[in-house]
Amino acid sequence: MGKMVFKNRYIIYLYPAFTCRHFIRIFLITVFIFLFNIKTTGAQPHVHSQDSYLNRQNYGYLLKQNNNINIWWCDATQKIGKHRPVPYEKSKTISCSAAKNEFEPVQLVVYPETDLAGLKIRAGRLKHTSGYKLPMDAVKIYRVEYVNIEKPTDEIGTVDAWPDPLPPVLQPVSIHKNENQPFWILIQIPEKAKPGNYNSTIYLETETWQDSVHLDLHVWDFQLPHKTHLQTAFGFNPWLVRDYHNFPDNRDFEKVMDKYYQNFARHRISPYDPFTFGYFKEQFDTTALKVHIDFGKFDALANHFFDELGYNSFRMRLKGLGSGTFHSRRKGKIAGFEQGTPQYQKLMFDYLAQVEQHLDKRGWLDEAYIYWFDEPTEKDYDFVKETMNMIHQAAPRLTRMLTEQPEPELYGSVDLWCPITAHYDHEIAEQRRAKGERFWWYICTGPKAPYCTLFIDHYAVELRTWLWQTWKYGIEGILIWQTNYWTSPTAFPKPQKQNPYQDPMSYRTGYGMKSGEIGYWGNGDGRFIYPPESVFSSSERCFQGPVNSIRFEMLREGIEDWEYFWILRDLIQKIEKEKPSFPYLKQAKELLNVPESVTTSLTEFSLSPEPIYTHRQKIAEMIEFLNRGL
Repeated sequence: MGKMVFKNRYIIYLYPAFTCRHFIRIFLITVFIFLFNIKTTGAQPHVHSQDSYLNRQNYGYLLKQNNNINIWWCDATQKIGKHRPVPYEKSKTISCSAAKNEFEPVQLVVYPETDLAGLKIRAGRLKHTSGYKLPMDAVKIYRVEYVNIEKPTDEIGTVDAWPDPLPPVLQPVSIHKNENQPFWILIQIPEKAKPGNYNSTIYLETETWQDSVHLDLHVWDFQLPHKTHLQTAFGFNPWLVRDYHNFPDNRDFEKVMDKYYQNFARHRISPYDPFTFGYFKEQFDTTALKVHIDFGKFDALANHFFDELGYNSFRMRLKGLGSGTFHSRRKGKIAGFEQGTPQYQKLMFDYLAQVEQHLDKRGWLDEAYIYWFDEPTEKDYDFVKETMNMIHQAAPRLTRMLTEQPEPELYGSVDLWCPITAHYDHEIAEQRRAKGERFWWYICTGPKAPYCTLFIDHYAVELRTWLWQTWKYGIEGILIWQTNYWTSPTAFPKPQKQNPYQDPMSYRTGYGMKSGEIGYWGNGDGRFIYPPESVFSSSERCFQGPVNSIRFEMLREGIEDWEYFWILRDLIQKIEKEKPSFPYLKQAKELLNVPESVTTSLTEFSLSPEPIYTHRQKIAEMIEFLNRGL
């Protein structure tokens, strides 16, 4: 959902339903991308190269060289090639900063000049200068694992081993000589942490060697909220989890799913539909044309997801509502009555009105959105308008979301537009905002370079920069079609299953493709989490949680950056009301603008994360200053 049609707009743009307007749009985008790539990349070949992004030596700091073992570090917004040389610059410590209730990752890299076996790594407790200590589990260490890219997604990618999965370090690690092994050091700052400076030690040892490095952390004197203000909507397939984790039935499956849902919450991301184990229970009275709804199970789960875990959106499932994509569509049918009949109309009006009233009463109306049609083309617009208008008449406060850019034929029938980034037009969006409409946006297999993308074989900074672009253009939410697209039923017909550690490509499926046909969407498309590696070596039920990716971590980093902007803007608004003559308000407002050093447009942005870290620190310092002013 929220992706497929755009893929097909590139792949089968001669499909009969594809209009001249869409063809011209995609043609111009394609020409622009082609010319941009000639100018900026020189049409680099898809081969392993010392000049590739993975092997650039323009970041990082050498910490120690001991017994032919090099230890260095860099920020998390980098992807480190196995053979990337150690950095020239030196430092005595790993340094980072974060707010309270924030996650902050860095990378510690071990590069041995001879084979290194049985490496153990652990972190000491972070200790404040006053003596106060963070909990033992405030620092967690993961191993950066590589996947072999054999078919690059586009001209940015190379045939090489690319870092992506982040499995936990559960046993000693062996490293080949002259190869980097990065470790992902993830710090979670508690909500009640004491602000100021902390230090810790990271210990490394084998049977014949040991060393340690220092870690410095500065905690800012403000806190990120429990529930993020930027809304998120990410697809998630629980039945793939059940299949890969070797659960033939639902017995004890809820225990595993809780680990996945907790993981979404830790990344400040809301899955489309977390109600795997309970939802509305509807009974349709076809005589009285009334609907009876039991909200009991839904309410219990909603309390957990929205109030406890901090999810801020969910896709409403409504029985009887129609559905469709550019490829096909289906009219609604409820209790045997088809859309368009008086009986259907009366039942659906009663149904929608009750749902709206209940969500409003429980305080969850703002979290709900109705996403029933995906990426329509012009032939679908009348059908989309018919259903959207019916929803609005029955329940005017329910949010009608559509994965489409604003089109005049649809004006007045959409509350929440969600275009793909390449189709976002800021001037038109501002016009629609003036009408009270809102905007999310999404990325998927398209667009590719030179836009910010979600692919494994792209720069780490892209997903983080995407969130800065999200703030820049006033976007209120982000959507991605899937997070655990681990296999394609087309490329891997049952009982086959793809192993995403061994094959990182996301293969096409659906839209008329036949079993056994092969098409390519891009490396890692729709796959931000991995199943535990153990599921491929055992047929036993697996109760472990998901394995995250560098890209999933970058999404959280960007979401937390977005929240820095939100906190600063909120403080400015409060001070303008309470102390309008307060000094430095002008400087504070200037920090709300995303600097050109980070991104100037959707296709022009820094490939280095340094401008992000620099501006983020300025925002943090200003937030502290304004808080003192209040």
